[in-house]
Formats: sequence, C-alpha cells, structure tokens
Amino acid sequence: MNLSRLNFFKVVEPFYIQSFVYKKNIHLDLVIEAGAHDGKNTRKLVKLFPDKRFVLIEPDNAWVDELTSIRDDIQVVNCALGDKNTTLYLYSPFEQGSFSGNLVASEKISSNLFLYGTTESRTLDSLQVEKFSSGLIWMNIMGSTHQVLLGSKLKLKSIEISIINVNFRKMYDGRESNFFRVLLLCLRSGMMPIYIELNRKNFGWLVCIKSKQLNFLEKLKSGILLLLGGSLHLAFRILPARLE
Repeated sequence: MNLSRLNFFKVVEPFYIQSFVYKKNIHLDLVIEAGAHDGKNTRKLVKLFPDKRFVLIEPDNAWVDELTSIRDDIQVVNCALGDKNTTLYLYSPFEQGSFSGNLVASEKISSNLFLYGTTESRTLDSLQVEKFSSGLIWMNIMGSTHQVLLGSKLKLKSIEISIINVNFRKMYDGRESNFFRVLLLCLRSGMMPIYIELNRKNFGWLVCIKSKQLNFLEKLKSGILLLLGGSLHLAFRILPARLE
C-alpha cells in the first residue's frame, strides 16, 4: 500500500529525483548520501549528477574501498550518524558476513542479533564537510532517522531536497523512527513533503523539498499528501495485525 498517485514523480529512484531537480531548476552543489552501503545507489546518483560534489557516509568499513573507487574526488566518511558523538555497536541479523543495508547500529547490547563490530557515531553537523549552499541528502538508515535529523539541524538549513527511508515500526533492538517525528523535523527545516510511501512492512519513503521551491497549487497538494500520509501511518500503528 502506498500513496504513489499523489506524488510528484513515479517512484523513489535517482532518475526521477534528478528530473524533478532539473524541472525545478534547483542548483545543487553537494549530494550527501547517508548509508551508502555498497555504492549501488551512489553510482546512479554520480551518473545523474556528474558535476556535483559527493559526501558518502557509511559505518561498515567493509565498503569503504568500494565507495572510494567510485570517483576520485568523493569524500567517504566511515561512521554512523546520530544526535550525538559516541561509539556504537554494529549488529547483523545474519551470523556471518556483511550484508549491505542490514547492519543495525545501537548504543545497547543486544542478545537478538550477531555482534558485527563497533563504529564511531557522529552528528552530521560535526562532520568536516566543505561549505555548501544548496544540497541534496539521501538517507537510507536503519531505525534512527529522527536522531540523525536532530544532529543535522545546521546543515539542513542548506538542504533543498531530502530523500529519507523512514522506519515507522520497531526495529530489532526496539528502536523506532516515528514517521511524525521525522516529518516534523523536516517541516521545521522549512521542507514540505512531495512524496510519501508507507508500506505494510517496516519501511517507507519520505521525500521533502524546501517550500520556496513549490508554487501555491503544489503546496496545496503537499498538504493533502501530508494528511493522507499521516492518516495511513496512524492506521499502521493502531491496526498493525489487520494490516499484515
């Protein structure tokens, strides 16, 4: 189940994001990908935005060499993101190996997952990133999205469009990124939703853009999208068993 009929593009794919950016004449000078994993999505973004600076953030050091090889001038930061600077445990639901997109970072010891290692966690605001005036951030992070946004308040002022993978149900270790928390933080940063997709599993997508980029009708459409997305999110929380 999703709200794709009320979006501004078909699906959350780099091509449609690029088309929207160019259609709105948004002059980006930086692309940040938080949770770059194996670089599959990064390669699409680099191909579509060849003249933009890139900062890739990934806590699993097994992918650092792969990410660095994508383009010589890409900045790769090997850490997790959160609302404070600390050390986190990395867990995997699998007994062996690194599986892209499946690592979970937590401050707590978990008996339900296999300990993969540790990583440093930083706020996005504390990272040494060359100054930018108009950026795009793509976040594919397991479970702690709102905490990452709390640690990104300063840099979000210069973000024009955000693509966020939202976990709106509890994760393996009990953490949860409430859809409303994430949406509220985006709204406080002057952003409005242009795409909401909430599925029956653990994840959904939220794409927001600075309100100054939208005309009156688009803002009205965004408001309708906000109401429907919020209603669907409540339905998943109140009636989870019936929606499975």
